[in-house]
Amino acid sequence: MEIRLKTFASVADACGFKERTITVDDGSTPRFVLELLMGEFPQLSHLKDVIMAAVNEEHADFDMKLADGDELALFPPVSGG
Repeated sequence: MEIRLKTFASVADACGFKERTITVDDGSTPRFVLELLMGEFPQLSHLKDVIMAAVNEEHADFDMKLADGDELALFPPVSGG
């Protein structure tokens, strides 16, 4: 299945892209996608414990199953001022 992957702030800096379409197996989770990214971009590993996920613009648990066509966003914690 294909999903659209978006990265923001320090996650985008570590990956070197802000958006890309990727193909993953049915039943993949945000956790699985993050692990794939850490394999491709080892510099992302230091952010592993703080990265947050959103699926289709809603906060998501890292163990939720993704569906074909979903948009997965990965980003560091955000604070307002």
